[in-house]
Amino acid sequence: MNELYAEAGVKVKPPCKNTLLKALMVAGIIFFAVLALLVKSPLFGPMAAVFVVVAIIFYAKT
Repeated sequence: MNELYAEAGVKVKPPCKNTLLKALMVAGIIFFAVLALLVKSPLFGPMAAVFVVVAIIFYAKT
């Protein structure tokens, strides 16, 4: 009977796809943050900020 619960406390290893997706999101956040500081367009700053917020939300969910 105890064998049914043997794996209940073991964490599942996240798939490589999720790790790669998180790394790409972090790279995108850094890229857009630096680009927003370098480009002096009035439209690009808010657009980069929206991208960073969306990426952080998706990063937290994965």
